[in-house]
Amino acid sequence: MSSPFQKMFTSKAPLKQGGYVGGGDIAGAQYVPTGSMYANMFAKIGQAVSDIDANKKKKDKEKKFHEQYGHLSTDSKEYKDAYVLTFGTAKPTYKE
Repeated sequence: MSSPFQKMFTSKAPLKQGGYVGGGDIAGAQYVPTGSMYANMFAKIGQAVSDIDANKKKKDKEKKFHEQYGHLSTDSKEYKDAYVLTFGTAKPTYKE
């Protein structure tokens, strides 16, 4: 006697195996396997988390810099040197 669970996986039909095995792209012109759709989704989620983390670290670094050097004039050599050492580039200057 076979169980209903075994019968579900003995059939080749996707719906009887628990779902559809793929889909089309947005325009419907290309078949996309389910695994690729999930991989793409998780890659985008991972990238978003990485971007959020990098943005938070950048803001923390800027806050720490301004706590340490905020009392100095932005035109002073000490401020400019500290900015380059902290951020790796010179702070852009805007002249009108």
